Amino acid sequence: MVVPVGQHRARQHGRNPIMTRNLIIAIVAAGAVIGGGTLAGAAMSSDDQEPASAALDDLNVADAPSGDDGADDTTGDDTTGDDGGSGNGGGSGSVAEQAVATAVAEVPGVVTEIERDNDDGRRSWEIDVFGDDEQWYKLRVSEDGTEVVNARADDDDDDDWDDDDDDRTAANSLLADGSRIDAAEAIRLAEEHTSGTLREADVENGHWKLELRTDDGVEHEIRISLASGEITDLERDDDDDDDDDWDDDDRGDDDDDDDDRDDD
Repeated sequence: MVVPVGQHRARQHGRNPIMTRNLIIAIVAAGAVIGGGTLAGAAMSSDDQEPASAALDDLNVADAPSGDDGADDTTGDDTTGDDGGSGNGGGSGSVAEQAVATAVAEVPGVVTEIERDNDDGRRSWEIDVFGDDEQWYKLRVSEDGTEVVNARADDDDDDDWDDDDDDRTAANSLLADGSRIDAAEAIRLAEEHTSGTLREADVENGHWKLELRTDDGVEHEIRISLASGEITDLERDDDDDDDDDWDDDDRGDDDDDDDDRDDD
């Protein structure tokens, strides 16, 4: 039997051309079936996920909290604390501290003396400032410490400024490199230590000398070192004496003045 050359070669290599062709067709058909199944599965998966995603979105919108979350918001434009309330617009510190800050904002410098006053029946704070321009100023600040009622420079002709040397010494003490305590800080320390409110404060011998009164009428005199910020002396006066010079303005000295005028 004579075998064609092509078939002889195919047999020599162990392959049957007909079987090879059939195998190729089967592979192609299987690939088409598998590919179609994959596409169908993907489509079904996509269809299943879309309703689930929509349902999740609906849940998120329905469950999202509204209104005040009770948290302290500190990002973005909200810097007023809890977004459910209003911020406190007032300044920090006591009224006396606020009065010092108001005076220095009006006349930059150092406060050497502050006193609660009651001239003309109007309570206010009388404050002495040694300005950055090396001039002396006397300011009157409102009782609540927020407004300068009057300010004037020292013209050397005012009898109220007869202690210029002492005032300059006080200013130099506050401006010295070793000084750590300004008027506002001294007031804060004294009021915290005594739980009282300031009546008067000035600088004397390298110390702040402050006079305060508590709500129960007890008066305190306290000294604070300019250099260390430590309280070096504290005196307490429980005697509720109408003649006490610490707070004559609040105890009816205006009536005493009227009596003096009548005597004249």
